[in-house]
Amino acid sequence: MQKIIFITVIIFSIFAKDLKVKIPNSIAYGNMTLTTNNIFRGISYGAAIQGSMYIEHSSNISIGVWATSTEDSGTLLDYNLAHYLSFKSINIDYGVDLTQFTYGNIPDSTELYLGASYPSIVNFSAKVYYGLENKQYLSIFSLSKKISTLIVSTDYGDSPDAKFVSVTLKIDSFISSSMIAFVLNQELIKDTTSIAFYHSTNFY
Repeated sequence: MQKIIFITVIIFSIFAKDLKVKIPNSIAYGNMTLTTNNIFRGISYGAAIQGSMYIEHSSNISIGVWATSTEDSGTLLDYNLAHYLSFKSINIDYGVDLTQFTYGNIPDSTELYLGASYPSIVNFSAKVYYGLENKQYLSIFSLSKKISTLIVSTDYGDSPDAKFVSVTLKIDSFISSSMIAFVLNQELIKDTTSIAFYHSTNFY
């Protein structure tokens, strides 16, 4: 079942912009990403193809689904799904993330997040995610200017398996509506370093 949903999300992520959304004042859009190493919550899961599709209302309420393939320890592909519901205002980003996934050693969870951004010469934003089941915190700080964004994220809490610091540099690609990213991730408990390259294309 997850495989069928994963394939469906990948297909619809490409053609999301062509969907005839019958919700007033709403648009649909999608995203497809190829990565050499899917790093999620500080843990490396290998090369992957990822897709997402969203419906966003003019009131800045959006709902969507994200899926990724993952080669786990060189065995079978593991398909993961996440569902998001968020609310945004002009300078403040806040809301509730409803996330469901089966991600290796990471249990299914529901996450809440609170964030804020400050637009200036260099845009600054900060978010804190909190897992209701695993009592984990994930902090994300980002600085962006024109075509580039620098992101630093870290995880802390009760779980000993997911302590990490991750640095991401995102740069707009020369291809329209595309972005490339380089990720350097340091697992603090296992003292291992991993890197990843991402290429992402948006379909509006």
